[in-house]
Amino acid sequence: MLRLFFLLLTVVILSSSDVLADDPGLTPVAVLVKKAKRAIAQNDLGRSGQLINEIYEMTTGLDAGEEISIKDRATLDYHKKLCPYRKAMASLLTKQDLEHLHHQMRIPAFVLVEENDFPPYVRGIINCVQDNGEPVPEAKALRDGLSWAKKLHAATVEEIRVMGREYETLLERHPDNVNYDILNSFINSKIKEIHWEKEHQEWKKRYPEGLGFQTNLVNKAHKGDLAAQLKLARRLEIGHNFRQSNAMAYFWYKRALQNGGGDVAQTGTDRLFPHLSVADFLNIEIWTEGNFRPY
Repeated sequence: MLRLFFLLLTVVILSSSDVLADDPGLTPVAVLVKKAKRAIAQNDLGRSGQLINEIYEMTTGLDAGEEISIKDRATLDYHKKLCPYRKAMASLLTKQDLEHLHHQMRIPAFVLVEENDFPPYVRGIINCVQDNGEPVPEAKALRDGLSWAKKLHAATVEEIRVMGREYETLLERHPDNVNYDILNSFINSKIKEIHWEKEHQEWKKRYPEGLGFQTNLVNKAHKGDLAAQLKLARRLEIGHNFRQSNAMAYFWYKRALQNGGGDVAQTGTDRLFPHLSVADFLNIEIWTEGNFRPY
């Protein structure tokens, strides 16, 4: 009876150990993957981590304990070495892992599309496929992420707001999720960028010669540049890229006349004189005495 007990105990131990994973029909990598699956199922984090490191070293030829620099990570060669590892690890990823990867890969995808820069290493990730031609999870997630980012960058504000509801909802459920927070900030920054660009275009229409053009022209006129004085006076008179003001235009025509502006300056003062009020003349006197530069 005691002998039978030990025999049964031996069977149980063997059935729950990694020995059964050593199937002669499996490659060494497949054996490690099978062992890792069992360790993960048993929630043995130490053992599963060790096995994953072994898979990494066996498939890439790299040392799992060696830290890879950011510069080296951003190379095509590094990601080519990672491809066999990604293929081996694909079956270990849970549904939750895949969901995490789906959102995580949108972050670099957004930056790549934003900068319109696709370094060679990106191709190294995207082109990693299984033996059946299916992309590994990282490749699929990055491909999907790039499609999402391109759609976002081409969208209107309203379309972006619709896309943004995904992360508003996810953040309500998971307020501490860093990926969701980053992606939500990307979406908000894109909306602000579109608003800024719209305002910038409106400013360009209003001030096609540049916002600094007004100040530069006034400064030249104030220093005695006759051409600048006449140009400024005329623009103030008709309201061309300046707020229309008869009083200010008259002030500069008068300055130009005193500076040798001749018939053009004289005609300008004569044209505006009938349209000036007592308050206008009072302002012109104040500007003159105070050596102001009104515009």
